[in-house]
Amino acid sequence: MNKLKQLTIVLLLLAVTFGLIPAPIMAQEGAACDADVIVQGDDWLSKIADKFLGDPLAFPAIVEATNTAAAADESYAQIDNPDIIEIGWKLCIPAAEAAQ
Repeated sequence: MNKLKQLTIVLLLLAVTFGLIPAPIMAQEGAACDADVIVQGDDWLSKIADKFLGDPLAFPAIVEATNTAAAADESYAQIDNPDIIEIGWKLCIPAAEAAQ
């Protein structure tokens, strides 16, 4: 009976250990930044989207990529409101193909 209890504990520990490891790895895989941009005084998301992605209406792709990157790397900004960005924020610019 004691061996069964030990085996159960070992299996549970393995399940918990290997169940928790993939979560951070998956978060890092989602952040595919083609470029990083630091927000300047005269920037807004549509202007950055036009410059890097060729379409001012592609700014939601920057928001999504930046928030994904922020989940894995605290140096990126967390964008809660696309209408409000602050000077000095680090943004993740996805590849133009990914923004389509």
